[in-house]
Amino acid sequence: MKVFISYSWQDVPLRRAIVGEIKKINGIEVLFDSAQINPSSQIHPTISKLLDSCDVVVAVLTPSSLASTEVLDELSRANERNKRILPLLDESVSSEQIPYYLRDTLRIGFLNSTFDKALDTLVASLESLLRDNSSTSVQVTSKLKSNFAPSTVREFGDLDIVWLQRSNLGRELLEQVVTMCTIFPFSWKIGAQQYTTPVFVAPNTFIPDDWTRNFLRGVISSNTAREAKTIVEIGVGTGIVPIALSLVGFQFNKYYGFDLDTLATRVASINVAFYQLTDKVALSGGGSIFEPERNFELGTSYADLVIANVPQVPSMSTGPIRDLFDYYHMPVGLGNREQYSAMQGLWLVELILKQARSRLHRDGHILLNIGGRPGDSHIITMIEECGYRANIIHTEIVEQDPETDISALVHFERTQNIEYEFYRDINAIAKISARTAYDRISEGQKCYHKLHIIEARPLS
Repeated sequence: MKVFISYSWQDVPLRRAIVGEIKKINGIEVLFDSAQINPSSQIHPTISKLLDSCDVVVAVLTPSSLASTEVLDELSRANERNKRILPLLDESVSSEQIPYYLRDTLRIGFLNSTFDKALDTLVASLESLLRDNSSTSVQVTSKLKSNFAPSTVREFGDLDIVWLQRSNLGRELLEQVVTMCTIFPFSWKIGAQQYTTPVFVAPNTFIPDDWTRNFLRGVISSNTAREAKTIVEIGVGTGIVPIALSLVGFQFNKYYGFDLDTLATRVASINVAFYQLTDKVALSGGGSIFEPERNFELGTSYADLVIANVPQVPSMSTGPIRDLFDYYHMPVGLGNREQYSAMQGLWLVELILKQARSRLHRDGHILLNIGGRPGDSHIITMIEECGYRANIIHTEIVEQDPETDISALVHFERTQNIEYEFYRDINAIAKISARTAYDRISEGQKCYHKLHIIEARPLS
């Protein structure tokens, strides 16, 4: 097994200690820049080859390494190539300094006084991974298996090992992910048919909710969606959508799911495997919103259907949602048109519309789950300005989640002369402003908004 060490040159003493301990493990080859790059070597191509050849990346995360563009570039490339990353974290580093794709990764923390102990943990982790590489079976406690009805899902021992390895889910990682998960019995209804679909969920992943139920009803109600053979989902979450579509009879040939959150795609991979869909569903995490030529296996083919149920995060350069603003890669210097979409919480939706078009079949279309808070006319206008015909095919009224911070909408309503659409009642009769909705939520009262499934078809 080959292990690449990503570190800052200011942390050479740490690297020397790490390499010294790892070299004691039989069966592991240690790769790092100063050992493989001589004065005549080209640095970046050599680093790229080392990353390609390694099985594991040990990321030494310190203030100096996280300030290094070279280290951040190495980690970004490792993440894009689905390399297993073991972060060794200086605990003086704040969570905001850690690259977003590593924030949900299990880390080995250390202070100066505890570095030796952290090094022991790192060595034990690598020894475990080395054993996993030679293992040919997956074993999980019967307690975990018993949470699922045998008639509904498969046992861990029946999982497709080759597929798990391709998805960067060896036994060690599989058990780590499962250990942090709980089982959520997601209930949803189509017509008179009631379904209960248990899935693994993990901390910080989106748990299926009313938005998910609306999304499923809208997609399933679309005859053209049912006929799609190649489907791409942006924001795959727990993987519940391809599972649910299969349960109601969708006959897609290939389903490509993508999520910014790599933990989400790992959890989704386990759920998809349980429901015996590994031959049809390919998942990818991290990177940018929609780059199928890199994140998916589409090759030269095109998608018949792109679906998206993504967060609507209103952009503010300061304030309570700054972290989300950064997480979703919203640039600060947007043009007037994009800035208006961002204030409406539609920036991610607009980005998907623009980027998906190049990989959408000529007769294909996009289905979007969009909250109606910006107002129907604004949403339709934005979609049409992106070069699509827009049609609302399904609408429900849902409660505004009291845990969601809408203070950004209050701010923009006051400073940008924007009107948002909330309702006092479940029938969506009495319209209220974001300010009134915010006050009602603060007082423990309910308020509501529309939730649409919108079909977007490219203009010829």
